[in-house]
Amino acid sequence: MSKTKCTSTHTTHLEVAKDLLKFAQKSSLVNKISLGIITPTPKSRGGISRRIKCIPQKACLLLKIRGNRGVQEIRFYSEDLEKLQQEILDLAKELGFETS
Repeated sequence: MSKTKCTSTHTTHLEVAKDLLKFAQKSSLVNKISLGIITPTPKSRGGISRRIKCIPQKACLLLKIRGNRGVQEIRFYSEDLEKLQQEILDLAKELGFETS
């Protein structure tokens, strides 16, 4: 991933977050991206588990992204959090994520 907007010592992301990060890199709504640590989770039973939770915070949108092997928190900083949240949720649904 390009470090143009990325700010953090963490440079690794979950594979399921790849398309969301590509969107954020190109989006004029996103000023900065901060990748959080990946927390391993027990292997899911019954197929692929892809979930995303969007939590508006003071200056950013916190995404909690769950894949088959872990959960990662990623923060997208923006001046228009409502619009960004709607675009993220629309994209996530297109990509097959369960959203909340």
